[in-house]
Amino acid sequence: MSKESRFGHLIDNWEAVKQEVREILIECARQRKTITYGELSSRLKTAHIPAYSYAMSALLGEIIREGEAEEWGILATLVVRKSDGLPGAGYFKAMAARGIPASEYRAIWETEFKRVCDYWQQH
Repeated sequence: MSKESRFGHLIDNWEAVKQEVREILIECARQRKTITYGELSSRLKTAHIPAYSYAMSALLGEIIREGEAEEWGILATLVVRKSDGLPGAGYFKAMAARGIPASEYRAIWETEFKRVCDYWQQH
């Protein structure tokens, strides 16, 4: 067992939490549904990760980076704010880092949402 930790969670547990988040998001994708940060936080059983915490941002950031190279796309696309139904600032920072102009964020998000849902409905 690793002694290293992230945001107070041992690395082994962190990986288990990340896997649980992936599973929740895959379930959402198969249903073509988004999930709010609060709903995601409340569904986690492996650890308590507050909805708007650095730990949640880091978890979703890792899932974004891992998903960029995979055929199933970016699962974190499904996690949205309750207030407006869009992903949070971290998601859009990742878009900016890829050189996507802010004027295209919504269209890119909608396209990625469709891609992720289409993939997981078929697998």
